[in-house]
Amino acid sequence: MTDIIPATFVILAVVVGCAPRKAPDVMRARPVCDSIPPQVQLAPLVTGRIPHVSAGRDVGAVVGIVTESGGGGPLPYGDASLLRTPGNVVVAGPVRVDSLGGFALTDVPPDGYILRVRALNHEPEARRLTVKAGAVDTIRLALRYYVCHGY
Repeated sequence: MTDIIPATFVILAVVVGCAPRKAPDVMRARPVCDSIPPQVQLAPLVTGRIPHVSAGRDVGAVVGIVTESGGGGPLPYGDASLLRTPGNVVVAGPVRVDSLGGFALTDVPPDGYILRVRALNHEPEARRLTVKAGAVDTIRLALRYYVCHGY
């Protein structure tokens, strides 16, 4: 008889320990609060790159870099073009701004133009310039971020 009592306790312990448990109600769980903000790892600032081109003897070139005015980092994947006035006729471009914010408009006849640079969710920028034969003009533009609502 003394052998039966310890075996009964073992069986009860196994049965109680293996009983299914009810999952906690996560909607009523108390939040875990921490007064120390998590450390944020900042990515190193990526700097832009102005493409290197050369101008021909009878034509000029315009190279530049497009950055975002708020953060100063390169603004990739916009477009740049040269317009002739009056009429805003596109003379050169549009060319795609590369992943480092650089663009190059080459083989441009000497004359006065408007350089127009656009990027998604940013205000376009326009600047007057004069292209000279045999010269490469370097332009730096910073576009301001904006969002339109209510369409």
